[in-house]
Amino acid sequence: MVVTSPLQTIFDCMRTLPFEYALIVGDQIARKFNVSRQKILRFACKRRHCWKLSATLFKLGFIDAKSENGGESFCRGRIIRAGFVTPTLQKEIENPLFALHRHSSPTLQSTRIIRPDYVWTINHPKKSSSTTRTRQFQHIAAELDGKGKYFDRSVLASSHTDTAAVIMREKDRETALSLKNFKLVRFQFSEAYELQGDALIEKLRLAGVPIVNRWEARRRERLLARYTGHKTLLRLD
Repeated sequence: MVVTSPLQTIFDCMRTLPFEYALIVGDQIARKFNVSRQKILRFACKRRHCWKLSATLFKLGFIDAKSENGGESFCRGRIIRAGFVTPTLQKEIENPLFALHRHSSPTLQSTRIIRPDYVWTINHPKKSSSTTRTRQFQHIAAELDGKGKYFDRSVLASSHTDTAAVIMREKDRETALSLKNFKLVRFQFSEAYELQGDALIEKLRLAGVPIVNRWEARRRERLLARYTGHKTLLRLD
């Protein structure tokens, strides 16, 4: 059975699918086949006569093999399209509670490293010395929540735990992130999927997630257009 190569598949999907769905394919193929973003872009640049190449190159630049599943990729597509700064994926954060002398328990976040799904760093304006000092979060972490880790019996059985323990461990994890100056935002896939992701977008705005400048916002609006264009876009060469 003849199939396209990983690079060709990524390229074709980025040209023909809506951005959020194309990002699912691009991320997961890059992750599975260890394809770097540079290799993808080199492949695309050799196809100068393909339709919609400029938009395709722009979209290819967002591929990130660190995305762990399709849901995370889809939601990141919504985040990017909405004009937020592209988040860092699976950023390694040292757990400040790891060094505490605590008994090992499934209710505690006992790992040395914590990796949130999405992370942004906030650049607060400098305040004068006369300004009253109040605590400001330096980072925002966002996480896609699903029912599986709380209620799926096979998932719970594989980690030898139960729903109550998972919830308590998540609370301990939130404490660890807070101590590292992180504000945590949780959202569900339905918030990203329904109504073009309006609920997710508003939640991130309320949290203070940084947005791109006006020029980049217009560029995204133009190059990530939901309408993929004329049927001749399906021509692959």
